[in-house]
Amino acid sequence: IANGEETLHLELKEQLDNQALARSCAAFANTFGGLLIVGISDDGRRVGVERPHAEVELFISNVLRSRVLPAPAFRARWLALDGEGTGLLIVLVEESSATPHLLLRSGAIYVRSPGESHPVPLQDQARLFELVRRGERARQSAQHRTGEHVAEAGERDAAIDGETLVVAATGVPD
Repeated sequence: IANGEETLHLELKEQLDNQALARSCAAFANTFGGLLIVGISDDGRRVGVERPHAEVELFISNVLRSRVLPAPAFRARWLALDGEGTGLLIVLVEESSATPHLLLRSGAIYVRSPGESHPVPLQDQARLFELVRRGERARQSAQHRTGEHVAEAGERDAAIDGETLVVAATGVPD
């Protein structure tokens, strides 16, 4: 982060722009997940942004629900800077099993490449189908890992004593 260099899994933004935030989150979800940090300049300096008025996770959720379909899974945190009243907005977007995620206003589907997010041309049907297949593979992998954890827990304790453990793969609504 110190040199401002972006990667496949890291994007830095100097200002908080809701559409750019939605585009970045959709691109990460459509690729392999990643970290978006808002409040960092192109040269890696911490410039900070004003804290959103709502709780940070609720703010991001509202931005994504109104701009990305389906809204990707994420976690968000606010990191206050040294008493300046500003801070960094940090958003971790998980790899999604519900790909492709598209931007509602433009209908564009974005993916991440090292250092940038870019749209997939609608004519590139092979790339679009690969996004769907990648999402299915991610879903199957998550379901397999879930099954392994449940089996391990069952081996350790055959009786669950009235408690139920529910684990769902990212992007699976039920």
